[in-house]
Amino acid sequence: MDRIPLTSSRSLAIPLLLVLCQFATPLQRSWGQSFRGDENQAPTKPQKSLAESANPPNVVTKTLGGLQFWSDVRIRHHWRIQKNVYTDHHRLLDADNNRHAWGTLKHCAQQLEKIAREKKLPPINGTVVLALHGTVRSRDSMEKLCQSLRDKTDYTVFNVTYASTRLSIKDHAESLGQIVKHLDGAKEIHLVAHSMGNLVIRHYFGDHLPADKTRKPDPRIRRVVMLAPPNQAPALAKTFKQNPLFQIIWGVSGIEMANWTDLEKRLGTPTCQFGILAGRMSSAASSNPLIRGNDDLVVAIEETKLAGAIDYRVIQVNHSTIMRNETVMDYTLSFLRHGFFVSADTRQQIKQEDIRANGVKKAEAIAPDRIVPQGILRQRILPQRSTPDAPPNKLHQRELEGRNRGVEVRNKGSKKRPLDELPRRPIGAGERRE
Repeated sequence: MDRIPLTSSRSLAIPLLLVLCQFATPLQRSWGQSFRGDENQAPTKPQKSLAESANPPNVVTKTLGGLQFWSDVRIRHHWRIQKNVYTDHHRLLDADNNRHAWGTLKHCAQQLEKIAREKKLPPINGTVVLALHGTVRSRDSMEKLCQSLRDKTDYTVFNVTYASTRLSIKDHAESLGQIVKHLDGAKEIHLVAHSMGNLVIRHYFGDHLPADKTRKPDPRIRRVVMLAPPNQAPALAKTFKQNPLFQIIWGVSGIEMANWTDLEKRLGTPTCQFGILAGRMSSAASSNPLIRGNDDLVVAIEETKLAGAIDYRVIQVNHSTIMRNETVMDYTLSFLRHGFFVSADTRQQIKQEDIRANGVKKAEAIAPDRIVPQGILRQRILPQRSTPDAPPNKLHQRELEGRNRGVEVRNKGSKKRPLDELPRRPIGAGERRE
């Protein structure tokens, strides 16, 4: 039997998790409320950090590099200091994820300075790019994009790790702030993020509001590229809000996204130039039936929009692989260099009036040939007609209800015919069916 390519299995990971969440919903009653815990409470931490007052001896040890239990707080070249989300102790890793020190942050920072002197690591200079992955992912998902930027520019590119499911978005934003603060020597800083990583960036800006004079966004941050960001209330998170499996897999941050009204109050809009790249599927049949409107299987196109973006593009690619798409990588590089994806003349800016309520404008309906899940009635956009025995909108509503029942409803006294016998072309004003 042929093996499934690794890239294909990764691209299917999130959709498969969503299917598991859907099947897990009926089990929630039997598992009980205690399984979920307090939705608004972060995991409890010990009162005292591990090795808080000691700097233990270290044996160079191979690690996994930090998947869901470690967050970067310092990065210098290929070295990084990470913090454990449960014990609060820190460790120093090299480019191969070998641990060279552990204990307090101060101790790890001292060891990093010692290594920098011994290995004569040059100071950071010029432009730095920080890449942030999405939820339930690791920095490996962003590595191809980061390597592309390294190959085509002289930027210093750091691929950031954070425990996306174990802590709150506020905690992730604080870790990002520490990294930015300690990029000594960097003249410009660009940010590139996928999915929930963009909410981490927005929370960072929200924590540094202009009203708070003691905390301001780092003025070196010049541009941000958002890849498939859930900038508006994500429908999937809301759908699976009470699902126990969703709460386990997506963790604290996922629950926060499900409670969007509370989270949105703490999110800011980048004060620098930012552009958005959204994904979509190739056809309605391949889209997610649980999301209204066009989508990338996880996020609807309308959910990606944020007022203030100076450029916006929709690419035919799914949510899980958008960061590895060649067009997306080219657009990202163009925006970081010039502030546009294609050209200055073709920028597509997002204004407040472009943000649609509940994913669609009031005058719109679901696309006629969109595939919807079984049990949900298909809706078709029908022309409004005026007749002697019905107001314009009333007849339109009667026709829509009739199509949902599989028949055509015409004027009073007219014959009803099965929907399959009707021509697919809508009836225009003044036209009659033979």
